[in-house]
Amino acid sequence: MDDRSIALLILAIFGFYISRLWLRLAPWRNELPFKSLFASGFALVVAIFAKQLQWPASLDYIAFALAGLFILLPYGLYLLVRTRAYNSIKGLVNVLYWTQGGRDTLWNLLAQAALQQGDVQGALALGEKFSDNHLLYLQAYSLEERWRELLSLRLPEKGDSRFLALSARAKAFIELGDLENAREELLEMEERFAKEKGPIAHRSITLTQARLYAEEGNFERCKQTLEQPLAFTHPYQPLEILARAAEQNRQLSTAQQLYQQAYLIAPKLNRPSLAKKMLGLGFALPKIELPKQSYATYALLGLISCCFALQLGLERNYDAAIPRVIAAFILNIPTPEAKAIWRYLSYAFIHGGLLHFGMNMWVLADIGRIYERRRHWGNLLTSFVFGSIMGAYITSIAQAGDQLILVGASGGILGIAGALLADSWLDEKRRDPLLLRSLLQWMAIIVIFSISIPGVSLWGHVGGILGGLLWGFMRQGLPQDKNIDLGVGLISLGLTGYVLVMMVLFYQRYHGIFQQLIP
Repeated sequence: MDDRSIALLILAIFGFYISRLWLRLAPWRNELPFKSLFASGFALVVAIFAKQLQWPASLDYIAFALAGLFILLPYGLYLLVRTRAYNSIKGLVNVLYWTQGGRDTLWNLLAQAALQQGDVQGALALGEKFSDNHLLYLQAYSLEERWRELLSLRLPEKGDSRFLALSARAKAFIELGDLENAREELLEMEERFAKEKGPIAHRSITLTQARLYAEEGNFERCKQTLEQPLAFTHPYQPLEILARAAEQNRQLSTAQQLYQQAYLIAPKLNRPSLAKKMLGLGFALPKIELPKQSYATYALLGLISCCFALQLGLERNYDAAIPRVIAAFILNIPTPEAKAIWRYLSYAFIHGGLLHFGMNMWVLADIGRIYERRRHWGNLLTSFVFGSIMGAYITSIAQAGDQLILVGASGGILGIAGALLADSWLDEKRRDPLLLRSLLQWMAIIVIFSISIPGVSLWGHVGGILGGLLWGFMRQGLPQDKNIDLGVGLISLGLTGYVLVMMVLFYQRYHGIFQQLIP
């Protein structure tokens, strides 16, 4: 497969994954999931068969255009809700979708995204565009704590909307002190769940059951209920429910700690409600710290980008293989200094092509910023170095008899992801079930890609994950001292500098050989 075919394959798989979300909102015949499924299927067929059957190259461009319009753009609109650019969103929806059913489904989805951010007015502004918005008003009244008005609204008849509405009504009854009616709503959800299973239904039942345990002061049962990851749930919500359980059980110090954790991670528009509860109990509001800047992530992105630019220059002047000879991790291929120890890290600074480079930088920008904001920059750089070294080491063991050239930063990036996984798994203060589940799903997809796509290093990726986990677990066992973070960061920085110097010296030493390759 060439770069374009691999890119289309990635878009197709992402499209099928996103379509699962759309299908929770509407049947496949609805315009929103239908266009997404069609674009995904078309991209998959072109990626697999276009080169083999020598189809016209224009099909590649058509597949990319359809994927951009009906896979990436709808998902981008979902993310764009966070910026509250509602006028732009409305215009794009009208351009992309032409039937009332397709538009209604997307309006509903975007309104739900606004509600997740606590933006009731934005959700209602989006909701004006679709015809059946009773569920939206139920959820909006719930966020505004208008419980009696909520109970007067009509409920949707079936599907996920029914579960969401029943969950909102149960919460209203609980807030009004009517636990008996709340249990009746829970009972209906449980009876429907036998026929209409799904992540939304499961979430609605779990949160309602947890809220009932909380009101009863049953802290342990509430905690056990909320231990499982819940789809489409902001992490602050389980903490708020558990804090209520501690409050009802008179565990006031625990309740204060949990309320403060929920307050710190809650969307800005949800904080006033939490503040009201905390101040009513005499709890102090925690100080909101500005997010840490991701300077090390950006510096690493810049360094790898500069190396890739130099690589492109060498490829243009000499030969495509030259940069790989200079820096790659090499097994069983006659090459000067092929077994040099610095190659266990140097290979992370060159790439197999523009797509390879672009995908790695995209993931590094995403994963790196998350980890650096949770941990010191020294941990970020150390996990990258550990992941890169372990990626090469595991490859050297698993493929000891093969001839191969290993390039790319993905081992180091998966090292960061592995360290983030360990951090979100072991650190109780920073534990994030949704992040944990997302990382595990993403790593599983990476392994599947590594197995199914020729030329992608499975053991380099597995080694990167193991290296990151190794560092993450080691860091948890060390004292939480910034001097340690600074020390390991400086060591990793020194190793990186040493490797870059050795790459330059290697090039200078064998420059004459490279010069002979010029046409």
